[in-house]
Amino acid sequence: NEAAERELMSATTPEQTDFAFASIHTFIKAFFVPILERMYKADVPTKVRFLTKSMAGTVKAVANDEALIGSSMLPLDRLERFYVVPLTTIQEYFVVSPAYFDELQGKRKQPLELWTLEELVHQPLITLPRDSASFAAYSSYFCQYGLHLEPRYEVHQEDLGFDLAGRGLGIFIGFEPALFGHPELKILTCRSTLPTRKLVLFCRKERADEATRRLMDEMAGEFVSLL
Repeated sequence: NEAAERELMSATTPEQTDFAFASIHTFIKAFFVPILERMYKADVPTKVRFLTKSMAGTVKAVANDEALIGSSMLPLDRLERFYVVPLTTIQEYFVVSPAYFDELQGKRKQPLELWTLEELVHQPLITLPRDSASFAAYSSYFCQYGLHLEPRYEVHQEDLGFDLAGRGLGIFIGFEPALFGHPELKILTCRSTLPTRKLVLFCRKERADEATRRLMDEMAGEFVSLL
């Protein structure tokens, strides 16, 4: 995938690029490089310029015409501005390394009981930055149970969260690890389930001509085959 990403990004300028695509790094690496690589192994190569942004930054990039197409989570700011193609619903989880899971279980008074949020909030937690849409969602989720979310580590990419969790440094609040190439990590089952989030492709309505809609539909079809 990294070789394909380099190839797809190779020395392109806006004038040389067929279109620009914006998303968070983890989604680009895990989903959209393989999708676009498969789509454009065809006779007529297409040059794609990737813009690595936060989820909020992705929306701004598409709104400001820095990128033709973006991928982010609903809700989008001022959704009415965009033509949207749904991809999938992704569940988020509390993720730990197997060794760290065993260590935590050994300290519990009732190890066979499901974890509570009260237990979780007293462990080292790994989250995305406090100014991110994801952190706002997590924080709101904990607040409804009367709990304050205080991360031990803040990371700027999901990949780094998975990496820290894999090193046994804490519990990562993130997406299903197997989707992103981390099947060795363990999902810690909690009594309260984190909300699901809807992943979509989107572009500005003014730019959703027939060719762009067809491209987005083709990308969505390829996405399904990855899951």
